[in-house]
Amino acid sequence: FFESALDVTSDDRERAALLERAGTAADTAARHAVAQGHLERAVELYRTLGDRSATARATAILGRVIIHSFRLQEALAVLRAAAEEFVDLDSDPGLPRLLGQQARAEMLLQLDLEAAIRTCDRALALAERLDLVEVVADVLVTRGTALSSIGRSYEGAGAIEAGLRLATTHGLVGTEVRARTNISAPLGLQDQQAALEMARAGLAVARRIGNRTSTALLLGNLAAAALETGDWDQAAEELHGAMATFDGAERTVLLFFLAGFAAARGELTADQIAELDGRIEEAVREGRSGWENSRHGVRAMAAETEGRFGNIAGEMIDSARTDPFNAPATLSDAAIYALLAEDANRAREALDLLDSTGGHGQVISLARRACAAGLAALEGRSSEARGGLIEAYEAYRAAGLVRKQVLTGLLAATLLDPDDPRVGAVADETRAVLERLRARPNLAALDAAVARGAGRATASA
Repeated sequence: FFESALDVTSDDRERAALLERAGTAADTAARHAVAQGHLERAVELYRTLGDRSATARATAILGRVIIHSFRLQEALAVLRAAAEEFVDLDSDPGLPRLLGQQARAEMLLQLDLEAAIRTCDRALALAERLDLVEVVADVLVTRGTALSSIGRSYEGAGAIEAGLRLATTHGLVGTEVRARTNISAPLGLQDQQAALEMARAGLAVARRIGNRTSTALLLGNLAAAALETGDWDQAAEELHGAMATFDGAERTVLLFFLAGFAAARGELTADQIAELDGRIEEAVREGRSGWENSRHGVRAMAAETEGRFGNIAGEMIDSARTDPFNAPATLSDAAIYALLAEDANRAREALDLLDSTGGHGQVISLARRACAAGLAALEGRSSEARGGLIEAYEAYRAAGLVRKQVLTGLLAATLLDPDDPRVGAVADETRAVLERLRARPNLAALDAAVARGAGRATASA
């Protein structure tokens, strides 16, 4: 409708306003190229009209549109140049809006998170003074995400929650969706079930307002949490149901998380891997930031479907080096997979990197406990290993962390005495859960571990 209205006006100010609104609507619908074209023309018209305030505002929206198409370096260049151009507008809403989007691009690039926090502080100071609640709420989400990425997850989650409260109080549904999206990682380090419910709540809002990019991202967050809690069938069905309505980068997100479930079940095909590789390579060629790291994810999934634990660990370690936001969770998994491969050196490497992130929370502390016990087993300290692994297994089960529970059960079966009744009970329960999940690669690994243990017991009898 906004595009149709452009055909019936010749007034440049009206055209600029219509282009701005058409671009915003196209962005919500994930028509990113169309949205960018509209906003670029709006900026040109406002600049021609000599309206610096409107030019700054429209440029901030343009930057947001480019961010949504994953071209973060391009977005940052546009936003930084505009922030310098309009630095004198410190009493105008345009400048804090520009700084808020600049901070978001800096945060998402993850190259200088301290710089992102400083830019957030500049934007917040201006927005508070001008009582721009929508800017304050959005920038709090950005600041909290950056803080979480440098190991300050309690503070980060608190900032995101503050942004979420402002958004829900003032009806800022776009910021509400963004807050529910970004809080998943820090929340997941404490409570994966809560992260799952947060993704569901955000998904309902994103769908209601037709925000397609956020819908895809929240479906991904839901899938990531469900992979941990064992709600595989429902999440995979949700992803499959959404596939027909998405294309472009959003479809790639859905394909990536669907591949995660397929890999865990030993069903990931060469064609699926080739399609994902092709989409990621295309995104990298187009300068879409963040997709380079997805190569490690695809290789890790290919290794998982074949039960190559050492390769999974290596890919996860490489991924964590360039993705601080997800590094704590990734490295805690990498250490466990390294131990399943009986590679103590790689497990220590993952744990050292985990320490350097400052990551903490229930998931991290349980992973450290399981890994300390696994290392003890590899070093021959059997009693310490037995107690630590069984305690970690039971703690994972109590926390509802099903995937970590079965990985730790598999680790116990691999490294501990098969004649120990408690180890046998853990192995039996792990098998039952893996059968329910239809996790064939790990079932095969469990059977092999139990068979090796039985062989050792027979040989020593």
